[in-house]
Amino acid sequence: MSISFDQLEPIIDLILEKNRPKWKLGAVKHFDFDDLKQEVKIHVHNKLHMWNRKRPFEPWVSQVIHNQIQNKKRNLWRNHEKPCSGCYFNKGMGNCSFTNSGNQCYECPEFSHWEKKKKNAYELKTAISVENEGGEIPYGSPVEIDHEAFLRRLDSILKSDLEKDYLDLVTYNIFKLTWIEKLSDNAIAKKMGYKTNEENRGAGYRSLASHRKIVHNRAKEILEKEDYNFI
Repeated sequence: MSISFDQLEPIIDLILEKNRPKWKLGAVKHFDFDDLKQEVKIHVHNKLHMWNRKRPFEPWVSQVIHNQIQNKKRNLWRNHEKPCSGCYFNKGMGNCSFTNSGNQCYECPEFSHWEKKKKNAYELKTAISVENEGGEIPYGSPVEIDHEAFLRRLDSILKSDLEKDYLDLVTYNIFKLTWIEKLSDNAIAKKMGYKTNEENRGAGYRSLASHRKIVHNRAKEILEKEDYNFI
């Protein structure tokens, strides 16, 4: 006998109420828990076909709910975050391999836009959240991922994207050389025929970074769709 969503809803409500203190939602001032509950329920309803009916429902839905809430917190938190955090050119400590100065600054159009439009809001949110959390930024731990298995599946998905003309062949080749064959940047640049006239810059560094960012975004899209808390 099939189980309807209405029959499972009390379990979902119980999990949401039970774990509410653990998620520390008060750190994000504009979270409305009732609205959040409805959004989570819709998400679970849309994912219900992925539940293996031979296994218990509660552990499965608990993980789905947890990941969805963590993703929502992350998205709200990062809405005003500096774009450098998820950028391939970010070398840490305020350094950037994209700009001529080597710094994270206005030379990057995305950074310039953030500094003008979002910086003040982000710094304000950071101060409020750290104060409310006793010095702890409210992020959850990412779910464990079998990286090699995911790379094989990502390879298959990118091949499909390539066949449908959603992906450029150069991007796919750089993906293969970087993550499947695990070659160095110099070896990849040589295979791709890249050259450089810039001092202290590897051949084709901008092109490699650009194509890798496309792959990174596609991988992130897949992981988030499958309820991993990918940060």
